[in-house]
Amino acid sequence: MHPCLQSRGMRPRGFTLLELMVTLAILAIVAGIAVPSFVSLIESNRVQTQANTFFTSLIAARSEAVKRNQPVVLCKSADGATCTTTGDWEQGWLSFADADADNVMDAGETLLQNYSAASSLTIRAANGADDLISYRSDGTLAAAEIFNLCVDSDTTRGRRVEISVTGRPSRDKGATACP
Repeated sequence: MHPCLQSRGMRPRGFTLLELMVTLAILAIVAGIAVPSFVSLIESNRVQTQANTFFTSLIAARSEAVKRNQPVVLCKSADGATCTTTGDWEQGWLSFADADADNVMDAGETLLQNYSAASSLTIRAANGADDLISYRSDGTLAAAEIFNLCVDSDTTRGRRVEISVTGRPSRDKGATACP
């Protein structure tokens, strides 16, 4: 200890270089363990958020079909204004009131909403709804549909959105298949 500090009864304060190095090493080890878990949590939350958005758009389309007493179509859309038969659902989708029930958005038909999908996620129809979902005026569908939302090929982190023939959607953890 420095002689000036001893004479005044003071002790030196602070950390030694060794204490600082040990603390930083422990912090680096803990961060190395936590970061992969945190990345997985973020990806799971992104998939859940997109599943909620898709689920909400289905509920809104079904509700509009019943309210308007006419078919409402949900279809894939790359530009948010027109339906497309190319690509997959993760490019985005829109809903429109289909006054003439031909599953095509014609001039004069009302665009209800458009949705953009989150990047780096996949949304795939498991059975049949490759291009569109058409709600009848009573809110029902011609056939049940299943959609898988995934961030990679890990089905456990994916989400599944199922639509019964009554038109009512439900969501659950775990996709049945991820590309």
